[in-house]
Amino acid sequence: RSYSPHAACPVLVLAYQGMRTAEVLKLTWRDVDWRTETIRVPAARAKSGKARAIPMHPRVRLLLWGMWHAAGQPDAGAVFLSSRGSEYHDTRDLGGNPLAAAHRTACRRAGVKDFRVHDWRHDWAARMVLAGVDLVTLMELGGWSSLAMVQRYATIRADHRRDAIARLA
Repeated sequence: RSYSPHAACPVLVLAYQGMRTAEVLKLTWRDVDWRTETIRVPAARAKSGKARAIPMHPRVRLLLWGMWHAAGQPDAGAVFLSSRGSEYHDTRDLGGNPLAAAHRTACRRAGVKDFRVHDWRHDWAARMVLAGVDLVTLMELGGWSSLAMVQRYATIRADHRRDAIARLA
């Protein structure tokens, strides 16, 4: 509710797919495979240089399905458009993440402090671990090239570790 309309949709994908911001913002309808219900990240757009297919979370599938139908069921073109209605461009070399301003505004409205756009990826990884997903699967889904990087992203708060210990009988 706190995000502007142009930012809310890509942020939902960040929160539920674990993709990098650049991967989400450059997503095209060709990358969305309705038959297999996956999102493809081509090697050319993957930081690791390796293509991957990520099963769609049900919320993401519903969101993209609605957007796809509203757009006339295109088979090409950008999925997400900026607030100006144009495709997102990679602006990391020009000053940062294109969603940063909308994200800061949303966090301020929601009273959230110290949470960057990129932190959605950390949040996703931690939630996956808490849900019982093994680190190798998490590594493949998130497109990390090593388990060491997965461990950096999937850090669990102390209270969760305490709860895990308390579960022992």
